Amino acid sequence: MPSLISELASSFHWRPFWKGLRDRRFWLCCLCGVCGLFFDYRAGIDPFFFLVAPLLEEMTWRALCQAELEKLLPGKIFLFSRGNVVTSCLFALIHVYFSPHLVSLLTFFPSLCIGFLWTRFRSVLLCTLLHFYYNVILLW
Repeated sequence: MPSLISELASSFHWRPFWKGLRDRRFWLCCLCGVCGLFFDYRAGIDPFFFLVAPLLEEMTWRALCQAELEKLLPGKIFLFSRGNVVTSCLFALIHVYFSPHLVSLLTFFPSLCIGFLWTRFRSVLLCTLLHFYYNVILLW
């Protein structure tokens, strides 16, 4: 368990966050988020939840779930780690369970982008920023 806690704590360091912001892959992932403008999804979301959910979800899905799955399932499927693909599937299924809409199922694709950045930079802060950005685009 201490390695899990240390993994989570190290994912909040600023260095990987700043490194990720300067990487073109981060900006490419941001560009992919523009696809969300083509969906009309205006769920009644409490602003507090809207701001806090990306942080809590990225701590849970990236720093805990994906980090462990990448250890258990080494290797890649195209550009993405196997752990990322499994985590993204679970992430989308949970969203469909709580909000049965097509858009909820499509969270698989933004999750792949966020997971890709997690694999590369191991920064919850960077993943949270991208997740928040995706939510803003979707709920615009």
